[in-house]
Amino acid sequence: MLMDKALEEIVQRIFVEHQSTLLVESAEFEGIDLADTCLGLRGQMFPCLKGLPILAFEPDPSRQPGEVGWTAGEIVSTNSDRLLWALTEAATTAGLGDSSLPQVPEVVASNAAYEPRLLDRDLALEVLQKANEHVKTALPPLLAADCGQTAARTHHGVMSVRSWLLLICIHDWDHLGQVRARQELGTSGR
Repeated sequence: MLMDKALEEIVQRIFVEHQSTLLVESAEFEGIDLADTCLGLRGQMFPCLKGLPILAFEPDPSRQPGEVGWTAGEIVSTNSDRLLWALTEAATTAGLGDSSLPQVPEVVASNAAYEPRLLDRDLALEVLQKANEHVKTALPPLLAADCGQTAARTHHGVMSVRSWLLLICIHDWDHLGQVRARQELGTSGR
């Protein structure tokens, strides 16, 4: 499993210094290691989310726009959206058809949003739990189909299945940090 320091360094090289790419960085890892990292990060997110007070799920009227002001439920909403997007892109890169991955649970599909939705505590926990179950079943067919195929369809440039898995890890790591920040504050930033 990739540790926080390794992910931090990868993010720095790719997104801050623009000295590397997801394709280059992901080539350093086996797909199974990236999958394990993803599952590990997502597994840490659930107890953090569960431990948050109700206030962390309620918007503060004076909150800042964007990520810094998101409630815990909004973090889960956008995290789920990015997860589903990256899994679909990874499957397409691997040459898998729509029916090759398990069906996305309805509660995840209907609450995942790029522009995050306001989810209450119970719904956010359910969405995260079902998303975690989904990714556990989606990873094996992706790993099995990974033969090093690449494609350039998004702003991330040329990507492989492992590149998409690394991106999922980076998103999950970032969103776990956001949830932990709400935990440390005891609120959604108030």
